[in-house]
Amino acid sequence: MRQFLLALLILSSAWALELTKQVSGPELIDVNESLRVTVTISSETPVLVQKLEDDVPAHFAAVGYPSACTEEENRLVCSFGQEVQGVLTVKYALRALGTGYGIIGSPRLYYDGGVKTVGFFRQYFIGKPRVQLELEGAEALLPGENITLTVKVSNPGTREVSGARLTVNHTYGQVEEEFSLNPGEEIIRRYLLGQAGKRGGARATVEVRWGNSSLQKGWEVVFIAPEVQVRREIGVRWKVSGGELVPLVRVTYIMKNNGTAAGNVSFLSGGSYSLVPGESRRIVMEYGGKAPAEKVTVRDSRGVVYGTFSFEERVPEMKKDFFTLLYEYVAYSFSPLMLALVAAGALYFASKFHNPNVKAGFLLLALVAGLLIYSQYRVGAFSLPSLAGRPSIGSILNASLPR
Repeated sequence: MRQFLLALLILSSAWALELTKQVSGPELIDVNESLRVTVTISSETPVLVQKLEDDVPAHFAAVGYPSACTEEENRLVCSFGQEVQGVLTVKYALRALGTGYGIIGSPRLYYDGGVKTVGFFRQYFIGKPRVQLELEGAEALLPGENITLTVKVSNPGTREVSGARLTVNHTYGQVEEEFSLNPGEEIIRRYLLGQAGKRGGARATVEVRWGNSSLQKGWEVVFIAPEVQVRREIGVRWKVSGGELVPLVRVTYIMKNNGTAAGNVSFLSGGSYSLVPGESRRIVMEYGGKAPAEKVTVRDSRGVVYGTFSFEERVPEMKKDFFTLLYEYVAYSFSPLMLALVAAGALYFASKFHNPNVKAGFLLLALVAGLLIYSQYRVGAFSLPSLAGRPSIGSILNASLPR
């Protein structure tokens, strides 16, 4: 009889004990958003409640729970160990950690006499329908190249994006398209917008609209081209050869790229040079007797010709400059070593004498000796040590011009 009464008492406590669960918030939420959870324990008669366990789904973390509760692995555990008569409420939040979907299940209440649960199930989806937009295309194009824009649209969310519209407004017109995207899906569209011109550029604005949301990005390309100018200068340089003065025709080609793309400059007689935008280059050639005819062609990086410069054959007037005449009539009869000794001695004695007239005389002598040495150097009667050496007939010197 006593056992029967005890069982009846336990059953009456279980019947009097009620457990409910509510989850407030939309079924579809985004990462870092939260759902509010309320678990209510009520009893009309005193019931010894030990603990409450509520599963935390894998995509969530429990936050804002009472101090009597702790999160243990994939569940929230609230320890009571007290009699409950009336209503006891446990409130906390589930904060979304990552995209996904699943089921929010039922809590379990452990009390003196057994375990009580409730048939609660609710779906959740984390990751709202969203769109990512990427644009790919060349930043610069040479004239005649195709203007191609690649548009990538993807849905990193967990719900389908349906009825979306893609609009491409560009310099030469407009393109529109409707599409739908499943979660994780991506569409790629390549649009040929036209061909690049010699100057200017093209722009495009790409917009995606879905539901009440929209996303917009811009893109632009610049048209570039080499613009190389070539001019020729002709001069005469006299040089000692076989003990005689012979004239050399010095031809200098001066090139500068004033364009926005690299240009390749090639000579019909041989030789090719590349000039980046803003770069200048000086090419020096020496010939005997005359400057030959030459044709210089400018191309871009594809080999497309942008221009040709033609120069006629020319025989310049063979005039002798001051230093050539100085060598021809004076300096040729002296050795460079003797002149160097004279210059050094004159400088030495100029430093020793205090009489200004004597000092000036020695300095003048040193100057004359120096001019004679330089005239010999100019015509190649002797050469100074140099890593680069001096140009000879048919040689080419490359040097950058000051910008």
